[in-house]
Amino acid sequence: GGGQADRLLVRGYDARQGAELAVIVDGVQINAPGHAVDHGYADTHFLIPDTVLSIALHEGPYAARFGDFATAGTLQLRTLDELPGGGAQVRLTSGRELSGPLLSRRLRRLFYRLTGLASPELPRGKALFAAEVGIADGAYTNPQRMRRGAMLGKWTAPVAGGEFRAQVDFFSGRWA
Repeated sequence: GGGQADRLLVRGYDARQGAELAVIVDGVQINAPGHAVDHGYADTHFLIPDTVLSIALHEGPYAARFGDFATAGTLQLRTLDELPGGGAQVRLTSGRELSGPLLSRRLRRLFYRLTGLASPELPRGKALFAAEVGIADGAYTNPQRMRRGAMLGKWTAPVAGGEFRAQVDFFSGRWA
């Protein structure tokens, strides 16, 4: 919240915004070395939650392959390559938290998300297109009115005993 990446707590470490936690999405480490905020800044706001296929947390700095950000551990996220069963999906999600005295029923932490996913049928390979727009008040008493938009495009095709992958991500966010 407040214009920063999420706080990450792992194994008793306050891993801040990724300074002590390696964050890998679809095989690409997203920690930004030498960022002005902190060494290893990792912002996951570009991810569309509905596209996350798997999450793996490796605790501790036990594998050199994860690099120097893995003091507390490594978080690996993998996104879908295609929608199971193909086709398209549209989801509208909203929520609120009631707080304060029962009679006042003040609404707090509103959020709305509109997400669309599609997997066109291809002669070779597979594809996924996903987009999300939303607004969220955040976890604080004063609403943040975070407006965000994210898009993901993936294409995977078999190539000579292997696989070719192309992926494009786009994210835009603004606090009111």
